[in-house]
Amino acid sequence: EVLNKSSEDKSEKKKEKKSQKKENKLSISEDESLVKDLKNPMENKREIGYIAQEGVTVFPDMSVPDLMNFFTSNENCTIVTVVDIERKVLGVMSRSYLSDLLGERFGFGLNYRKTVGQVLIKDFLSIDFSESVEKAASKAMMRTDKNLYEPVIIEKNGIYAGMVTVKTLLDSIISVEVKERTLELTKKNRLLQNQRQIQERDM
Repeated sequence: EVLNKSSEDKSEKKKEKKSQKKENKLSISEDESLVKDLKNPMENKREIGYIAQEGVTVFPDMSVPDLMNFFTSNENCTIVTVVDIERKVLGVMSRSYLSDLLGERFGFGLNYRKTVGQVLIKDFLSIDFSESVEKAASKAMMRTDKNLYEPVIIEKNGIYAGMVTVKTLLDSIISVEVKERTLELTKKNRLLQNQRQIQERDM
């Protein structure tokens, strides 16, 4: 009976060791997968181009009335980018700017027959695809109050590549910061767990 009990104890200890090894392997694999998720190569670059949206582009020969109708039919669209046939950015036209332009005294009569290319905004914020999210956000926040929340135009090699809203820009910064903080806390938690397991094993 004593021998049987001894062999049973040994087998239980072996099982415990195997279980601990399995748990350690699981925790390591969980950490590795978490690191892979949080340290995506694309996110490491943190280039603004990767969070750009397609946006809406129009040609400069579009008429002002047609653009008015477009904005009326697409309430969620606040700005369009004016490009040439090679998709080089010529300027932008925002809903608010167009409303102000036509709402001025004689504004409707003076501009109604014009094309978008004749009234477009040439003073806009354009940022290269490879610019970091942080630098892009800094530039966007330095704009005047009137243009502060207008989307940022993204170009790649001088060609239109999309646009990024200020909300998307700020959300991206917050998201990365939260993920980095989560990774840091997870590492500390795993370290404490491993230390606790070692202490329990040595007792």
